[in-house]
Amino acid sequence: MKVLVIDYISYKAHQNFNKIHLEAFIRMGHSLHLVGNEGQFDNIEKSGKIVISTIPKCFSRAYPFPQVTTRLKFIICLWWLHFKFHLKYYDLIVFPTYEPLSIHAFRTKYPVVLITHDGHYLDNKVKLIALKSTPKHYLHICLNRGMESHVRSLLPDRKVMYVPHGICPPAVELSKPSYISEGDSFLFCPVNMKFKKEFVECILNNSELQKYLEENNIILYVKRQLVTTPVCKNIVTIENNISKPEYDYMIQNAMAVILPYDKEYMFRCSGILFECVSRKTPVLTTRLPAMEEYEKLINLFMFDDVYSLISGINNLRHNTLKIVDMTIFDPLPHWRKVFEIIEQNKKIDE
Repeated sequence: MKVLVIDYISYKAHQNFNKIHLEAFIRMGHSLHLVGNEGQFDNIEKSGKIVISTIPKCFSRAYPFPQVTTRLKFIICLWWLHFKFHLKYYDLIVFPTYEPLSIHAFRTKYPVVLITHDGHYLDNKVKLIALKSTPKHYLHICLNRGMESHVRSLLPDRKVMYVPHGICPPAVELSKPSYISEGDSFLFCPVNMKFKKEFVECILNNSELQKYLEENNIILYVKRQLVTTPVCKNIVTIENNISKPEYDYMIQNAMAVILPYDKEYMFRCSGILFECVSRKTPVLTTRLPAMEEYEKLINLFMFDDVYSLISGINNLRHNTLKIVDMTIFDPLPHWRKVFEIIEQNKKIDE
């Protein structure tokens, strides 16, 4: 098939996600035309089966009143894309991410796949109405089973399928931050959003956790935005935006990564989680449906309070970690089913 991939939002944080799924398409033998902001596909290995087009910079420029202008910009960009490219020459159009209040502006009779990263996002009635206004033949992809079930309940008359997030190979370029000594035992909390500040501060200020870290010579590194004031010598605040090589070093070398997501993360898929799986780094996370489905599949420990957090750290320190079957996260077999459905629908239409 000839596939048009439109990443009109072009989140830099989604570059690895895009790479995983675009490489799956290539492994299946499809040819790709990738459309996104400048540099969005720089991590994709060029080949004869890949063509890359760049969206004009006027669509990625920041404008005043971003809550309004950003969506207007997205809508105008989608109209421009619709008329710029001859959609009839493609067998499938894929949006690796989308924004519900703008995607309804892209309307075509040709096969379209929308990949959902946040099912909770659609609980907003206005956004859900906008998504429901898209053509009914658009196929919706969800990145975990909980999200799939939730989106099915919101879109009962649409085709909704599961494709796993997938795993990107560990980064090659690593840089040890200056504040970490070789051989240090440390935990890393890298979250930037969707955490409950009061809950996190309550845990970090708990004397039991501080005592446990000090007695076991463990450092916990947290982003500066998670805690307002220093709490103890073994809980160290770092900059919110560390360099990618430093971030990759910490993910790869931490005893465990702590993900204290709030309930708003209920129907999301965590890219950080799969970065940890790729590097065989255990994960300590708040108990949420979005995480529970992975509990028996990977080295994942749930916590509800400081005591279950300490228990989880003890478990990973003193017990043998399970061997993770990475193949269960390979999106390729699932994409094959998606493409089979696209082919079947085309034959019916003919």
